[in-house]
Amino acid sequence: MCSAREFNLVDEPWIRVRFLSGEIKEMSLLDVFRNASIIAALVNDLPTQDFAILRVLLAILRRSVMQGLGGDEDPVEVWDELWNADDLPIPQIESYVATWRNRFDLFDETVPFMQVAGMRTDRNETSAINKIVVDLPDREQFFTMRFRSGAESLSYAEAARWLIHVHAFDTAGIKSGVVGDPAVKRGKSYSTGYPGWAGCLGGTYIQGDSLRETLLLNLVLWDSSANEDMLPPPDDLPVWEQPPKTPSSDDREPHGYADILTWQSRRILLLVENNRVNRVILTNGDRLEPSNKQSLEPMTAWKRSKNQEKKLGIIPVFMPITYQSDKAFWRSLPSVLPALSSENTDVVPPGVIDWVAYLMKSHAFPKHRSLRLHAAGVVYGTQNSVASEVIDDILVANSFLLSSEGREANSLVREILSRTDNAIRSLGLFAKNLRIAAGDKDRADSAKNQPQRDAYHELGGLFRFWLAGITEDTNLHEAEIAWNGRARLILWHIADELIRQTDPMAVAGHKGPGGWMTASKAEAIFRRKLYETLPIFDDEKEGE
Repeated sequence: MCSAREFNLVDEPWIRVRFLSGEIKEMSLLDVFRNASIIAALVNDLPTQDFAILRVLLAILRRSVMQGLGGDEDPVEVWDELWNADDLPIPQIESYVATWRNRFDLFDETVPFMQVAGMRTDRNETSAINKIVVDLPDREQFFTMRFRSGAESLSYAEAARWLIHVHAFDTAGIKSGVVGDPAVKRGKSYSTGYPGWAGCLGGTYIQGDSLRETLLLNLVLWDSSANEDMLPPPDDLPVWEQPPKTPSSDDREPHGYADILTWQSRRILLLVENNRVNRVILTNGDRLEPSNKQSLEPMTAWKRSKNQEKKLGIIPVFMPITYQSDKAFWRSLPSVLPALSSENTDVVPPGVIDWVAYLMKSHAFPKHRSLRLHAAGVVYGTQNSVASEVIDDILVANSFLLSSEGREANSLVREILSRTDNAIRSLGLFAKNLRIAAGDKDRADSAKNQPQRDAYHELGGLFRFWLAGITEDTNLHEAEIAWNGRARLILWHIADELIRQTDPMAVAGHKGPGGWMTASKAEAIFRRKLYETLPIFDDEKEGE
């Protein structure tokens, strides 16, 4: 076991990967880049760890590629050369990492990786490692998979992974005040109410057939804040190229993608005993308001917020679209797909999606590739002070949907999702009306919840299969007919079960808010609304 002064992330194994062969292994930074063509994916402790580490890898790759470029090169041509090579540009990566090697030392005495050397509280207090480990609760440890020493300390490799994760996804709330931070009040550091930067996002990235493809598909090389045809500005630097952090927060805005990909949302110091990380000092770091960062942050969708416009007195205000625990990724697909027109200004898709769409427009990427759209994020509770759920979901879609030629297919997908939502609401209304017909008005509204959850669950698998089949060769009219028929069948099965469970008193009915309601009337309303939202076309032979 190496000492606490010798763990450099450049060549010590710490990133867990799964090879195309299925083998899982821990590898160093350089080895991950060198083997990216035969690595399938990152497989670390949590999907959010994979997301946070991927962002670090992207920042390294981005800066490595920028070395030696004059600034007037075409971003698409630069990317196209990388895509058509057999491997990543290893000589450039090795040269870049060698230049900044000391900044990747986890325990350097003056510039430890993503930490503040010598940081302390005024009473020299420290915290247990559960402050940085999401799956290890602060108090109750009944369900954690860590036992004994694993719950009390971390290996250096584990500590490196959780260090990156805590900057990205740490919960909000009051933290320890540290010496040298002028914002400390009564020994405490008070947050702005936001979690780590990535925790403010609905994390979205494109996963390729190998880690090499994943890195390149998310390697956005234009300066979208200025011009699509321009490479990023030279002052867009990741944290290891910036001056060492101090205990106080930097009062500044990010300069670009590399900067925001490695944003230091926290100040932290790992403490070692017996060759294990067993204590930490953790406090708030660089504050970053999530509003109007769509030109800087490429890995989330954005939506215009009327509430924030009133609050901030600014028009427009765009906020990241975060994931919800009760809403699967497939239902958020319209915000991820490219906008249908420049007039659709209320939603901005993730920059990585716009980038790939631009590559297809420039003929640098094919319009017939199967892509995995990967969602990763944390759902927070109680004013963002608790991590209540980790989001990890994948949708398979053809790249044709992201292209300008796929606009009609894009439109159909959006319409199908909108109409399916309406159909499921109709199912909820049916459940409510059945409860009213049975004379149970007090519980009528709550009767909608379970049937709607069941419908979304059952239709989710069907939609994923249907979406994966939408290509440039698809007859969209036939695809719409197929969806309508299968979705109606699923909804009717759920409706039939509701009828079977309904009190027989619903046949005669009871008076409700809108008049007399019976089971047959409720069914008639549902049937009409279902066929309005998921219609049968004239040329369709319906067998229902």
